[in-house]
Amino acid sequence: MNRLAEVAAVAALSASTLACSAGMNSHESRPRPSEWSVTVPPAEAKIPTTSTTRVGESYLKLLQSNATLNVIYVPTTETTSPEDATLFEKEIAKADQLIQQEPLFMLQTASHVQEATHGRYNPAAITVSITPTLDTGKDCLDSKDIPQSKMIRKHAEPQTDKNALNVIIVKQLGCDDVMVGGYSNEGLIPILTSRAFKDLGRTSMHELGHSAGLLHANLATCPEPNLPLAKDCKSAEADDPNSIMGYSDDKGSEDFSLPEMHRLGLLDVTEVIKNPDSGEYTLSDIEADRGEAKVLLLDDTYFSWERDLQAPRDAKCTEVTDESSPYPPDMILTTSKKRADGTYRTLRCTAVNKRFATSSLQVRRDLGVKGMGLIMRPDRAPDDGEPELSNGEVINDTVVYESATVKVTYLGQNENNQARVRVENLKKSR
Repeated sequence: MNRLAEVAAVAALSASTLACSAGMNSHESRPRPSEWSVTVPPAEAKIPTTSTTRVGESYLKLLQSNATLNVIYVPTTETTSPEDATLFEKEIAKADQLIQQEPLFMLQTASHVQEATHGRYNPAAITVSITPTLDTGKDCLDSKDIPQSKMIRKHAEPQTDKNALNVIIVKQLGCDDVMVGGYSNEGLIPILTSRAFKDLGRTSMHELGHSAGLLHANLATCPEPNLPLAKDCKSAEADDPNSIMGYSDDKGSEDFSLPEMHRLGLLDVTEVIKNPDSGEYTLSDIEADRGEAKVLLLDDTYFSWERDLQAPRDAKCTEVTDESSPYPPDMILTTSKKRADGTYRTLRCTAVNKRFATSSLQVRRDLGVKGMGLIMRPDRAPDDGEPELSNGEVINDTVVYESATVKVTYLGQNENNQARVRVENLKKSR
């Protein structure tokens, strides 16, 4: 029996009681075209900790030890508002698949959980338990209502397993946005809405990422020619298209980025090159052997060689004044951008600068309270003002990072599908 089938089989046999935010200031989710979404609530009272112990450390240890994923289902007396009833009934129909441990549903959930960590977290089992019916005090889940969140977690305590990764899924939709899949803070058990049934595995892993201390995966643009302090970078929250900690619906957003894998403790020491001397280095993708380097870490900046849907081409975008006009024959996407006055403009984008590539050298910086930011350099944009739609980090001999102390150049891809990079420590070389 393969690993996925084994996990699903254990999950189907392990139901326990069938009788019966990121630690930042408030972050609200925006309506997204993705199949799942999240809202991170205001900071709640954290689990007691010492100065030497991170609040989310227990979650890191459970991930690294392949702990059981324990799903706790909370039925409610108040289910949803009348205007949301249609969507609610559509989503809640999937709850029966969880309650009955439907094999295909459990197998898909186990598969998505493993894929999120590139196979590094393989839960020993997926267990399901059901609490008694709860009156949450509202007909929806309010991420800002801290007393409601505390009440839900307290209600689920008897079904909580201290040796497992616990997630709570409640039979209600979100108050502010019915598309919200859940919310969590570092060190706290995630609370999922009924919307999470649409993709339970990935939504659970996104929220558990918050529980373990990850913030949202952002897009960042920083001035040229050097990349300065993080405070000078503009950050678009949760817009990293290559991370499950973003809101994007791209294929690349189904798993953690390699810097996030490092922060979760799911990369070996041999897979990270930290503050090296000047020289040339190779970076492999996550599919390579564990002994091969995958991440270059220079202080607060990460470099990794990862799958990238934008790698084969850039996007040239033009504003649409008449939305009834015919679509360009080679259009790859349509998107909206917010103007300074709060209104939106519609853009239609076509492929330019086509090339044979499936991965890129991705540069991410720790932006402090803003979270991790995928750096998109303005000078690489084919369309001024739309830097996030281009990818210059697949072009040979490109300086992808330069500061007062260090310069990193992408030299190209070798015959083993590895990225070749050159590190120059400027202070040491002078």
